[in-house]
Amino acid sequence: MRKLQDRWVFLTILSVVLVAPGVATADPIRVDQLSPVSGDGIGSGCCAFGDFAQTFTVGVTGILRTVALPLSRPDFFPDDDFSGQLGIQLRPTVAGIPSDSVLTEMILSKSSLPALSTPGVRFEFTTFFSGLNIPIVEGEQLAIVLSNVGHAGQNIRWAQNTTASYTGGAPYQQTRENPGIEGDQGPVTGPWLPDTCCQDFDFAFFTSVEPAAIVAPTPEPGTMLLLGTGILWLARRRL
Repeated sequence: MRKLQDRWVFLTILSVVLVAPGVATADPIRVDQLSPVSGDGIGSGCCAFGDFAQTFTVGVTGILRTVALPLSRPDFFPDDDFSGQLGIQLRPTVAGIPSDSVLTEMILSKSSLPALSTPGVRFEFTTFFSGLNIPIVEGEQLAIVLSNVGHAGQNIRWAQNTTASYTGGAPYQQTRENPGIEGDQGPVTGPWLPDTCCQDFDFAFFTSVEPAAIVAPTPEPGTMLLLGTGILWLARRRL
């Protein structure tokens, strides 16, 4: 009986040594892609006349956790109507152009955005599309898309990167029919075009990614220590 117990102990130790090659480790969540706010920070008005998009290239394989945008409402006049809603979508691209597929979407009230006249707001990332859990692969290209939802209302502002172009993507606009402030969002009237609004800038944004876990090999000294401890235990059992 004792020999049988010793045999099971030895087999257990051997299986740990052979089967457990390492421990999965992952880097902490970190900023992946960044197109910082620059210039006057006021940005372009979106989205009474069309949808806006900014494409970007994934730099790290892992899980996309956050997309952050510098958005604000102009608040130039007391009677501006910001009662409408804004949709923020994340889409795949086809040949670098935003596709019609939607990976995830967030709807928010325009009135919830900070006023452009708020001190410092034009230089800050104010809207965080967080809590994402989207697997991504290094080198793939995605698109951030902004559009009105239902009631058009007034334009909001998406701040720009005007001094240091973002090389991993490009800004786009897709025109829509404009039914006026009181109407619903009109249908798309044209394709996504990079030239209609934004030849000299990119929209500002950043993304954060949780990199994929990496299996690190078990250090050789640790393996030998484990095996040696098991052998010593067996030897003492036989004394």
